[in-house]
Amino acid sequence: MERLKLAFCVHNHQPVGNFDWVFAEGVRKCYLPFIELMAQHPSIRFSLHISGPLIEWMDKGAPRYHELVRAMVASGQVEMVGGGYYEPILPIWPKEHVVAQVKLMRHELKSRYGADARGMWLAERVWDPSLPQLLEEAKVDYTILDVSHFRYAGITEPHLTGYFITERAGCSLSVFPISKTLRYLIPFKEPEETIKFLKSVAEKQPGAIITYADDGEKFGIWPGTFDWVYTRKWLPKFLKALESEQDWLEVIPLRDALHQPPRGRIYLPNASYEEMMEWALPANTILQYQDAMSKIEKQGLKDECKPFVRGGFWDNFLVKYPESNLMHKCVLSAAAEVEKRIGPPDDIGNLPEPWRNIFRAQCNCGYWHGLFGGVYLNYLRHAIWRNLIKAEAAVTEENSSKMRVVSSDIDVDGRDEIIVSDGVSKWGFTKIGAACFLVESLPAAYAFHNTMGLRPEAYHFLKQKPGGVTDNAETAGPSSIHDISGSIGEKPVYDRTPRFSFIDHFFPPDTELKNFPNSTWVEMGDFWPGDWASESKTENNGALLKFRRDGLVSNVPVTGVKEYRFNARSGKVEALIRFEPKQAWPAGRYGIAFNFTLLAPDAPDRYYLFDNIRPSDSRMASVGAVERVRLFSASDDYEQVALAWEVYPPADVWRAPVMTISRSEGGFEKTYQGSWALIHVPLPSEMKALELRIIWKIILKGG
Repeated sequence: MERLKLAFCVHNHQPVGNFDWVFAEGVRKCYLPFIELMAQHPSIRFSLHISGPLIEWMDKGAPRYHELVRAMVASGQVEMVGGGYYEPILPIWPKEHVVAQVKLMRHELKSRYGADARGMWLAERVWDPSLPQLLEEAKVDYTILDVSHFRYAGITEPHLTGYFITERAGCSLSVFPISKTLRYLIPFKEPEETIKFLKSVAEKQPGAIITYADDGEKFGIWPGTFDWVYTRKWLPKFLKALESEQDWLEVIPLRDALHQPPRGRIYLPNASYEEMMEWALPANTILQYQDAMSKIEKQGLKDECKPFVRGGFWDNFLVKYPESNLMHKCVLSAAAEVEKRIGPPDDIGNLPEPWRNIFRAQCNCGYWHGLFGGVYLNYLRHAIWRNLIKAEAAVTEENSSKMRVVSSDIDVDGRDEIIVSDGVSKWGFTKIGAACFLVESLPAAYAFHNTMGLRPEAYHFLKQKPGGVTDNAETAGPSSIHDISGSIGEKPVYDRTPRFSFIDHFFPPDTELKNFPNSTWVEMGDFWPGDWASESKTENNGALLKFRRDGLVSNVPVTGVKEYRFNARSGKVEALIRFEPKQAWPAGRYGIAFNFTLLAPDAPDRYYLFDNIRPSDSRMASVGAVERVRLFSASDDYEQVALAWEVYPPADVWRAPVMTISRSEGGFEKTYQGSWALIHVPLPSEMKALELRIIWKIILKGG
């Protein structure tokens, strides 16, 4: 009988911006022990993908890993698989970026391992029909997709084997379907169950090719897997089981499978794996989708209907999370500036650092959210912002003394925003609310606006049960990451306004601090989310933005004016705020809110000062109220930066952390997203204007 071919591929990845200890733990618990064991079984030939961020960390942190892989490539045991070097979602970036990232990966794999990578790992298996045409210039021969992609194209075979050819405008690409059954068996079930499944495929389809491709982190990093895979010897047993079945089973790298003819031609719709397409839906739609799938399953129609029922597609994360969209559009804007100054990313062998920074900022993990923290992890977003700001700073240095005021629709929502650059900082304003949504320091490469809103997620409304490693038998394996859950523990709170700054609030005099963090304050004014008329001008190395709006506070007509003044290379904005009533003010208070982040909620080197006094609880996670403040600041001694506010006349200040409840591989967790401060004063007791002057400054403490 002709042997069944098991095309075996492992994908190892850590995102740009992950903690150093996470990389180190990954090497210790997963990447190195896996490759050491595989090296002891040279007849098990396989494909290996390592993402660029992980490759770069291993250059200094795990040189032995490189040595082992280099030797295995030389012996023919390992085929290196390419991809976008910094693991971007390919369809959402310009063609030139995609081609450059794929070529960069090929160049780096050749220089480190002597490998010629002609296949590619498609980040999160996000497929777009334009990819064959896009990837032809990068000379990619094949990629790997989930069976769901093929189901949506009309193929309903229970266990899809072989590979297919797809094309766009005559540009062809081979595509392998990944066996979902194998993804859920390996490594969570005993090796015998995998062998049993493979034997059933071999009996029905002698000589066929079946593909396994999945995250290498399953072999030691996912919860419970290190003990299962290494301490309890799952991987040695699995490799021996594969070797013992070599009379009917051969394990091969993906490139070898191309020696056999394709199954035929196929055209695939936009898709990713099933879970990803569900996560990309709006929260309320996810609940409707799950309810519909539950009804279909109860009628015994799940398998029959699944090819025709699907979720959304990846791009909708840019709608679901405006924070992701802003990062994406700012990367595109920064890339345009880089290309204007130094040209396109053509010299792959000597890629300029600004282009590397742009490509690092395209790493997908901080742009979306599903099972892992993703966009909810502030350090992943920080890495995206840091890299794109570094790229901006590198190419704007020659014009750093000039003020720039640009009005454009940077986030592509159909409305123009206003971006002010003073040479050392950038400030972005929206005409809705005359609010500030962008605060960047170019020298520090720091995005102080990098906060995350509190919004509904579908899992907030589902009953959860504890998950983890099963222990009812010695042979029980760890739960799949998709089965791990936990308890939310408290009712989530959702935002009523975006996490911008200079947002106006008018509220009753008996309002308490707690009413704002728990979204129960009474809003007396209508200045958010109304449109403000705007005008801008630059003169004498300075710039002025002026916003005006007529609104109501309770039933009192009020005219609001906000003026934002900037000076070249000052790193600050001076805000002159004036609200003039047409009749006597109602009883109440006016507050102006700021949202910002110094990333760490409890670190002793991140702290508040109020009129140069450090409170007993000065953490960024602290909740507190201080009266009659003229000067306060939030300092980050680790990054050597600070934000400072000067307030005239002195005002009261409330502060609180911004904490989201999100899902991660460990269940549910509260995550610090930033800090909120409200500068507030009583409304005048007579019919006179309310005036406030606030100077908000970025301070570089290192010099």
